[in-house]
This record gives sequence, structure tokens and C-alpha cells, in this order.
Amino acid sequence: MDQKLQEAKYQLLIANTNGSQEREIQSMINLAHQKVDGIVLLATQITPEHLRVIKQIEVPVLVVGQECEMTYNLLNDNQAAAFELAKRVLKTKYQQIAYFGVSETDHAVGRDRKLGLKKALKAVSECKVTYYETSFNAEAAKEIALNSFASGWPDLVVCATDNIAFGVLTAAQEQGLKVPQDVALTGFGGYPIGQLLHPRLMTVDLHFFETGYRAGDMMINILQHKQTEKRIVMPYSIVTGESVDKASQID
Repeated sequence: MDQKLQEAKYQLLIANTNGSQEREIQSMINLAHQKVDGIVLLATQITPEHLRVIKQIEVPVLVVGQECEMTYNLLNDNQAAAFELAKRVLKTKYQQIAYFGVSETDHAVGRDRKLGLKKALKAVSECKVTYYETSFNAEAAKEIALNSFASGWPDLVVCATDNIAFGVLTAAQEQGLKVPQDVALTGFGGYPIGQLLHPRLMTVDLHFFETGYRAGDMMINILQHKQTEKRIVMPYSIVTGESVDKASQID
């Protein structure tokens, strides 16, 4: 995003809100008072208070990652990506499956990725799925895995983010388990570190750099009154890895 904006002679200011809705809202107000040209908002949830402030500040807003009817939107097709990933992985006959997700108040990560898995599961019989809720923090996911699987691990753990998968992988390795021989694992996001781990993580690549570049391009077009599409969905790709059975790597 910064690269694209610099090309157009705009300066990028960053307000780190650390996942706090209150800080997101206050940051939008503060930035509007500073007379910024536009705001790019990455939020885990769009609340009525977000909507009230967006309407109040009268500054063009581009929401990335979530969907908001009042603004321009740059989205990932989370449900379709989760469905495609799960459909491939479920080619292997896993009987016991665990899903590690986040709160469904986060529509993109918490709701839509879970819905994609559930859609894929409709075509699979004779498997049991248990759903767990964690945070985006790898350490939190690790602790939940250690506590939940103390008496035995599932055949497959599907994770809503790569960070969650890193935590589950660490828990499995600390207990002497081999991935994917003892437990298979998938992530979501496509963080580069996932391809440096052993085993390499099977995941969804959301192409974060390209998404940021497109966000910068969209904001420039919004400010120059050239942006005609209110809603753009970015492409994704499935990254094969060694964290699941080889049969799941076949398209």
C-alpha cells in the first residue's frame, strides 16, 4: 500500500489499533481531525459505532478484509477459499477433525472460513468435527491444543489462520507427534514463514502484498473520483505443503 501511494505522491500514516474496536474508532476520528485525504480501515468487526463515525467524519473510507455497505470494500473470498482447501484435504479419509477458529463476530475470519469448511464437510460421511474458539495469537492456540488434546489428538486440525496453525504445530511437536503422520494440519493466510517451517504448511495464500498494492490503487482512484466499483474481491491460491497427506495435494 505504501509503495503504491508513494508512487502517486501520497504519504501513508499508520495508526496501530492492536485489534481494539475503541482504538479503531478513535483513530478514525483523530485522523479526520488531522485532515487526511482518506482512511483505509482493517478491522475485525464493523460495528454500529464504526458506521456512525464513518458517516460523521466525511472522509472517504476503504475497508479491507471486511464488508461494509457504507464504504468501498476490498475483500478476500474467505468462504470459497476455505471450501477449496478443505475439499482437497478431505480427500484423505480423516475420521477425527478439529477446527480452530476465532469469534464469528469477525465475519471474514471467524464466520466465513468456518462456513467454507462446513460446506466441504457436507460431502464427507463418517467423520466427527469438534470446533474450538481461540484468538489470533499462536501461543493461545498452542495452550488450547495442549489442554484439549491431552487424552488424544485428532487426525486433522484445520486452522482459521496461519498463526493459529503455528501454535498447534508447536503443541504437537512438543508432545512428540509427527506432522502429518500423527496429525495433519492446515493454515490460512499464506505467511512466508509457513513455507520455511518443517513440515511446510498447507494453506491458502491471500497474496497480502498484492492486496495492499491494490488497496493503495483503490484509494488513489477514490480520491481522484475514478473508482467505480464499490466492492472488489482479490484472488487467492492454495499452497501445497507437507503438513497433510500427499493425497490431499492433488487438484
